[in-house]
Amino acid sequence: MSLKTVIITGANSGIGLAASHQLAARGARVVMACRNKERGESACEAVKSSSHNPHVYFVELDTSSKASVTRCAGEILSRWPVIDALIHNAATFDISQTKGHLTEDGVEYVWATNYLGPWLLTRLLLEALSASKPGRVIDISSKGLLAKPFLSIEPNKAASVEDFSPQTAYYRSKLAMLTHTMTLAREHDPRDLVSLAVWVPAVKVAPDRIPPLSPLMKKIYMLKRRFALEPEEMAPVYVALALDDAWKDRTGVLVDEHLREVKPPGKVFHMDAALELERITQEQLQL
Repeated sequence: MSLKTVIITGANSGIGLAASHQLAARGARVVMACRNKERGESACEAVKSSSHNPHVYFVELDTSSKASVTRCAGEILSRWPVIDALIHNAATFDISQTKGHLTEDGVEYVWATNYLGPWLLTRLLLEALSASKPGRVIDISSKGLLAKPFLSIEPNKAASVEDFSPQTAYYRSKLAMLTHTMTLAREHDPRDLVSLAVWVPAVKVAPDRIPPLSPLMKKIYMLKRRFALEPEEMAPVYVALALDDAWKDRTGVLVDEHLREVKPPGKVFHMDAALELERITQEQLQL
């Protein structure tokens, strides 16, 4: 039996690392795509050791950079022409950030990292994903969108650093990723490609990755952290969507941390808005 090839971004910490361990333990070929080469290679070796699975690999990927995404996709395709699942786990959210900043490509960093890079990586790997019949694209969104019912994506504003708010930037990107899920589901035959999304609640981050905060904000953050899931509790959802037969012919589905199907915000199904998002995305990526 051939190994299932799973690409997971942001795989050197948090849910991405926990899911890499669990995917490898299930016997998958795991490709850990990480921004930091030293941390990524170390995490890769740790996953190999814990799972006794030699088919675990590191590739360098910074989703905020068009050039990095393009290089990474080229490396992946040269080594694995058939991809069974792509998990878009990499994201950034720093609540201490007070100003937005532009990437080397001239777009706001959160928008580039959390949405533009994953969008481009998906498009570059579509042929290899479709070769799996069906390949699976798993987008990671946020349950925090429940508290943002009036939020709109506004992709031109999302790419700008004016009037920057870390919360707005993050949730816009996660709403865009849900729209991406539904667009893929609409555009592709589920015999070739299925598109799934995860509604991730608050999940604990390692203490050394907590952003610098004021004493009051740190107390609030640590209180919320007590009620957050451990990454190892969330990772099985990623693994199930990537590997289990129950999801091989489901598409356009959003699930929560219990693998229960949930209803996405209605705005992610709006055809005109989705088409406009696709058009502006291609403009921002200069495609």
